[in-house]
Amino acid sequence: VKFMNNTLPQNSKILFLGGEQRGYYCKRNYSIAHPFAPSFFTELLNTSPGHYKPYGVLKQQGYTHLFLNLPEVNRLQGGPASTLNENGKKNSTRLIKEFTKTIYAKGDIFVFELK
Repeated sequence: VKFMNNTLPQNSKILFLGGEQRGYYCKRNYSIAHPFAPSFFTELLNTSPGHYKPYGVLKQQGYTHLFLNLPEVNRLQGGPASTLNENGKKNSTRLIKEFTKTIYAKGDIFVFELK
Protein backbone atom coordinates (compact mmCIF):
# COMPACT_ATOMS: atom_id res chain seq x y z
CA VAL A 1 0.00 0.00 0.00
CA LYS A 2 2.91 2.32 0.73
CA PHE A 3 4.11 1.90 -2.87
CA MET A 4 0.64 2.75 -4.22
CA ASN A 5 0.33 5.83 -1.99
CA ASN A 6 3.76 7.13 -2.98
CA THR A 7 3.75 6.24 -6.67
CA LEU A 8 0.30 6.03 -8.26
CA PRO A 9 -1.42 9.15 -9.61
CA GLN A 10 -4.07 10.74 -7.39
CA ASN A 11 -6.81 9.80 -9.89
CA SER A 12 -5.97 6.07 -9.78
CA LYS A 13 -8.67 3.50 -9.05
CA ILE A 14 -7.43 0.19 -7.65
CA LEU A 15 -9.21 -3.15 -7.46
CA PHE A 16 -7.99 -5.25 -4.52
CA LEU A 17 -8.23 -8.86 -5.72
CA GLY A 18 -9.04 -12.14 -4.01
CA GLY A 19 -10.75 -10.91 -0.88
CA GLU A 20 -7.92 -8.64 0.27
CA GLN A 21 -9.47 -6.33 2.88
CA ARG A 22 -6.64 -4.11 4.07
CA GLY A 23 -7.34 -0.97 2.10
CA TYR A 24 -7.68 1.27 5.14
CA TYR A 25 -4.32 2.96 4.63
CA CYS A 26 -4.66 3.26 0.86
CA LYS A 27 -4.87 6.94 -0.10
CA ARG A 28 -6.18 6.25 -3.59
CA ASN A 29 -9.67 5.34 -4.75
CA TYR A 30 -10.04 1.57 -4.31
CA SER A 31 -12.57 -1.24 -4.20
CA ILE A 32 -12.49 -4.40 -2.13
CA ALA A 33 -14.73 -7.45 -1.98
CA HIS A 34 -15.78 -9.06 1.26
CA PRO A 35 -13.86 -12.36 1.49
CA PHE A 36 -17.01 -14.33 2.29
CA ALA A 37 -19.28 -12.74 -0.30
CA PRO A 38 -19.23 -13.25 -4.06
CA SER A 39 -16.92 -10.85 -5.86
CA PHE A 40 -18.19 -9.30 -9.10
CA PHE A 41 -14.75 -9.74 -10.64
CA THR A 42 -14.31 -13.37 -9.59
CA GLU A 43 -17.76 -14.17 -10.98
CA LEU A 44 -16.96 -12.29 -14.19
CA LEU A 45 -13.70 -14.20 -14.68
CA ASN A 46 -15.42 -17.53 -13.95
CA THR A 47 -18.34 -16.99 -16.34
CA SER A 48 -16.85 -15.02 -19.24
CA PRO A 49 -16.06 -16.90 -22.45
CA GLY A 50 -12.77 -15.01 -22.71
CA HIS A 51 -10.54 -12.45 -21.03
CA TYR A 52 -11.63 -9.48 -23.17
CA LYS A 53 -14.94 -8.96 -21.35
CA PRO A 54 -13.43 -8.76 -17.82
CA TYR A 55 -10.85 -6.28 -19.11
CA GLY A 56 -13.56 -4.19 -20.76
CA VAL A 57 -15.60 -4.12 -17.55
CA LEU A 58 -12.58 -2.99 -15.53
CA LYS A 59 -11.86 -0.17 -17.98
CA GLN A 60 -15.54 0.82 -18.19
CA GLN A 61 -15.69 1.09 -14.39
CA GLY A 62 -12.59 3.28 -14.35
CA TYR A 63 -10.07 0.89 -12.80
CA THR A 64 -6.44 1.75 -13.51
CA HIS A 65 -4.63 -0.78 -11.30
CA LEU A 66 -4.99 -4.22 -9.71
CA PHE A 67 -3.54 -5.16 -6.32
CA LEU A 68 -2.80 -8.84 -5.73
CA ASN A 69 -1.56 -10.29 -2.44
CA LEU A 70 -1.12 -14.01 -3.18
CA PRO A 71 -0.66 -15.10 0.46
CA GLU A 72 -4.03 -13.53 1.28
CA VAL A 73 -5.66 -15.15 -1.76
CA ASN A 74 -4.25 -18.52 -0.68
CA ARG A 75 -5.43 -18.01 2.90
CA LEU A 76 -8.96 -17.25 1.71
CA GLN A 77 -9.01 -19.97 -0.97
CA GLY A 78 -12.36 -21.69 -0.97
CA GLY A 79 -14.26 -18.52 -0.13
CA PRO A 80 -16.47 -16.89 -2.78
CA ALA A 81 -14.25 -13.84 -3.28
CA SER A 82 -11.10 -15.79 -4.16
CA THR A 83 -12.15 -19.05 -5.78
CA LEU A 84 -11.57 -19.18 -9.52
CA ASN A 85 -12.76 -22.14 -11.55
CA GLU A 86 -10.64 -23.42 -14.47
CA ASN A 87 -12.20 -20.88 -16.84
CA GLY A 88 -11.60 -18.08 -14.33
CA LYS A 89 -7.96 -19.08 -13.87
CA LYS A 90 -7.43 -19.09 -17.63
CA ASN A 91 -9.13 -15.70 -18.05
CA SER A 92 -7.18 -14.22 -15.13
CA THR A 93 -3.83 -15.41 -16.46
CA ARG A 94 -4.55 -14.13 -19.97
CA LEU A 95 -5.86 -10.79 -18.71
CA ILE A 96 -2.76 -10.21 -16.57
CA LYS A 97 -0.38 -11.21 -19.40
CA GLU A 98 -2.09 -9.27 -22.18
CA PHE A 99 -3.66 -6.23 -20.55
CA THR A 100 -1.44 -5.29 -17.61
CA LYS A 101 2.07 -4.21 -16.80
CA THR A 102 3.65 -5.24 -13.51
CA ILE A 103 4.77 -2.06 -11.76
CA TYR A 104 5.47 -3.58 -8.33
CA ALA A 105 6.49 -7.07 -7.30
CA LYS A 106 7.85 -7.96 -3.89
CA GLY A 107 7.63 -11.59 -2.91
CA ASP A 108 4.08 -12.64 -3.72
CA ILE A 109 2.59 -9.13 -3.68
CA PHE A 110 1.93 -7.36 -6.98
CA VAL A 111 0.56 -4.12 -8.38
CA PHE A 112 -0.50 -4.25 -12.02
CA GLU A 113 -1.24 -1.25 -14.20
CA LEU A 114 -4.07 -1.77 -16.67
CA LYS A 115 -3.12 -0.86 -20.26
